[in-house]
Amino acid sequence: FGNSRVQKWLIGMTYGVTIISGSMTNPYAMRWDFSNNLLVADTSSHRIISFNVACPPTTTTTLAPPSMLTFLEI
Repeated sequence: FGNSRVQKWLIGMTYGVTIISGSMTNPYAMRWDFSNNLLVADTSSHRIISFNVACPPTTTTTLAPPSMLTFLEI
């Protein structure tokens, strides 16, 4: 807790590259969508953030919260 960031780790590396930090209130879960975007549930901000892994680290999309929540086991 308290280290709200997403890091990218390449296979075989001993360190990760921070993709985003500081703008998430309470990230709870993440998963890949069908387009290979990384989706992060930022629960305290009531939003889902989408990261396109092919784009630079500053390219993100914030999605509107769904009208009905569905919890998925990851």
